Amino acid sequence: MRVFDGNRNDRQGTGAIAGHQMIPARVLIIDDHPVVRQGIKSLLSNYETFEVVGEAATGETAIDQFRSSRPDVVLLDIRLAEDSGLEVLDSILDDDPEARVLMLSSFDDHEYVERSLRAGALGYVLKGDSDAQLVSAIEAVAGGHRALSPRVAEQLVELMLSPGQPHGPEFEEVDRAILRMLSDGASNGQIASKLFMSDSTVKRRIRSIFNRLGVTRRAEAAAEAARRGLV
Repeated sequence: MRVFDGNRNDRQGTGAIAGHQMIPARVLIIDDHPVVRQGIKSLLSNYETFEVVGEAATGETAIDQFRSSRPDVVLLDIRLAEDSGLEVLDSILDDDPEARVLMLSSFDDHEYVERSLRAGALGYVLKGDSDAQLVSAIEAVAGGHRALSPRVAEQLVELMLSPGQPHGPEFEEVDRAILRMLSDGASNGQIASKLFMSDSTVKRRIRSIFNRLGVTRRAEAAAEAARRGLV
């Protein structure tokens, strides 16, 4: 599993020590297949550094479980039987913008990967990855780092280097409009009203913009946007 540096604030990661006691990373598993959930629970039970604190098969139960357990890591299937994993990701991050989410999927389609990472997921792994790769990814995300399945990482690099492919994230006109308003000190509500968006949509787009700019605060976004000539 390839791990990419991406520390988030000061949450303790897996293996953190309080005094002399190891604190396991608390994991919530969201997948609509009972066999998959059971398999992951069985795997993680072999490690003292993990504690499975909940599981869910639908978006509604996933949000309830997240709010009640407040896990260190959410392992989230991108395609649930009744819901979109991306919508569940949005809901979780709306509830807690600092939530650490690792997407789990059978699909290595780059659009799924890109949408997940831009929406705020810290990693993307495949159900076909080895047990060791999955464990490594969960450990990385628990520590606030980014993690990608080796196959996914390789495909992203190939895509980035392919002739005719744009290098670096693109910013649509609506993103630039949001950045201009952020630079002027507008609130989320003012942006939503001006651009005829819902508050949740504005939050998601701002989160995506921050991820692409590599910043965490509005002032940093405004400064970086000015440096890049986006505003």
